[in-house]
Amino acid sequence: MKKWFKYFVYISILFLIIGLVKADYLVIPDIKNFTFLFLSILCVFAGFFFDSFAWYRTLRAGGYSMVKVCDCIAGMGLSIFGKYIPGKIWLIVGRSAYIAKRYDIPEKDTTAFSVNAQFISLWVGLLCGSAGIFFTGAQKLIPELTLALWILLTFLLFSRVFHNLVTAVVKKIFRRNLIIPSLSFKKVIKVLPWFFGNWLFWCLGFYFLTQSMSPEPIIVFTGFIFALAGTMGVLAVIVPGGIGVREGILAGMLILAGIDEKLAVSISVASRLWFLCGELFLFIIGVFADRKARKIN
Repeated sequence: MKKWFKYFVYISILFLIIGLVKADYLVIPDIKNFTFLFLSILCVFAGFFFDSFAWYRTLRAGGYSMVKVCDCIAGMGLSIFGKYIPGKIWLIVGRSAYIAKRYDIPEKDTTAFSVNAQFISLWVGLLCGSAGIFFTGAQKLIPELTLALWILLTFLLFSRVFHNLVTAVVKKIFRRNLIIPSLSFKKVIKVLPWFFGNWLFWCLGFYFLTQSMSPEPIIVFTGFIFALAGTMGVLAVIVPGGIGVREGILAGMLILAGIDEKLAVSISVASRLWFLCGELFLFIIGVFADRKARKIN
């Protein structure tokens, strides 16, 4: 993968364009308060910064002390649109391939820690999203499904016995070895603040976005709905980039929170453009970080 990284970037951008054109989500929303909109954009930018720094801290915790934060930002930025390629794994593979190529280290090792970082992010996202479930009073198996997924990720992250059991079962069923990486409990605790910072900024940004489009005051806990929708969108591995999945969950949860159906749908659609602004921001920063790294070498 690391030999073809440049082509991966081009392909991911192509799939982004195709996905957005098909979904027709690039619609300018009706904004009531531009101050809240500005704050929402600042928060989504900050969230992506924390996301990149969480990746950096995960690698450092895994023993790669030589890795620089600017290279992690470059890898995250250039790979960010990989999530729009069918299969959902390409952002994970892309950022690990960039680091492997940059430092000439085995790609399987960086990929393992990239998967681990994704597990931690999902674990934190589900935890934050539970606040959104509590606020909306959602039923229809949503709390049960969220709790089950969170418990599963908890065991995968923190239980060595369960970790080895899952690995053995997968090997037995598929007759092949599957490396499910894990950091020690102590190391996971050290990197958790950056993952929480990531999700909290995104949730706060979504709250500001919601408030910018609503003529009525919105309770701040509404923002945590985004964490639940975001994690469920990632887990929907069949749909490219979660286009439609995250937005559908957001609309449903906003309606449960008492927001008018038409406004809820508009907010969920606008969230795609809002989040895309953050992705584009990280991509541009990633391009500059990559060029800086090349000049240093």
